[in-house]
Amino acid sequence: MHSLLRQLGEGRSFVPVGAHPIGLPIAHRIVPPQSVARGYEDAFIASPECLVTTKRIEVSQGFVDQEHGFGRLAFVFHLNGQRIVDISGLGKRHLNGPSFSVHYLPSGATKKSTWMTKDRETAVVIGFWPHTPPQVVSKLLRQVPEIQRLLPICESKPMWLERPLTIEMEQAARFILSPRVHPALFPDILMNKVNELLCLGIDALMSSPHAERLNTVQAKLQQARQIIETNLRDVPSAAELARRVDLPASTFSVEFQQEIDISLSDFKLQLQMKKAHHLLVTTGLPLKSVSYEVGYHHASNFCTAFRRYFGRTPTEVRNAASR
Repeated sequence: MHSLLRQLGEGRSFVPVGAHPIGLPIAHRIVPPQSVARGYEDAFIASPECLVTTKRIEVSQGFVDQEHGFGRLAFVFHLNGQRIVDISGLGKRHLNGPSFSVHYLPSGATKKSTWMTKDRETAVVIGFWPHTPPQVVSKLLRQVPEIQRLLPICESKPMWLERPLTIEMEQAARFILSPRVHPALFPDILMNKVNELLCLGIDALMSSPHAERLNTVQAKLQQARQIIETNLRDVPSAAELARRVDLPASTFSVEFQQEIDISLSDFKLQLQMKKAHHLLVTTGLPLKSVSYEVGYHHASNFCTAFRRYFGRTPTEVRNAASR
């Protein structure tokens, strides 16, 4: 984590100072250029996988700071003030007043922050690797799998989601900003507050219009799945399936794969082959009839696909089952 702190600081206009006032090895402080701003940005190692950053900045003259992406996910609790964030591949986002946002910055991407003259900012940021999230997030992902769909992380693409800042978020964030506890107690209390903010943030995402849309899309994709399962003799095309369930044809195949974890064509083939195998071992239907039942108009094409899928011909499967 200490090496990550050094990486995160590379190329920035902020510079590190000496020992942090709290006197703990988990705490590190950097400051903006003193000629244009005052304040600080503190980083706390809350756990091996989680870094918490607090910002208190007052700007006397506008300046720019640039950070490089390292494939980390950040929950940003912006309490007050203004900052313009320009992320490569996404464009500009304006942090203006209380807000909660989640962003992902892939390796190689850049994030440029601009503060104008007389701007100020107070914020708490919780960052972690998506593949090794804090324990509370990992537990939620296991218990509520749809959370994964609320955070559509692609390793090569940046992502930004934004929701209003709630009173509960602000209270927890302000405690981290101004902890009135003995330094020996601070690490444990910090982790508790981090877990609280992460849960509040995920709850906000789950209750957002974005989540409601995902739930609607999820239901429609399950409907499309049922249409395929009950129409193996003549499976509709992707465009026709999209039309039937009222989803955009341009994104239907991609959304279907994200929901079912298999491509549309592979899902169709899987169902066809499994049904064909079942018919071969449980009925005496001729191969021509079996191929028709699973959407093949020519038995030769069916036999070729079946052998490619199972590694054996339909006749070999049937003969083995009858022994």
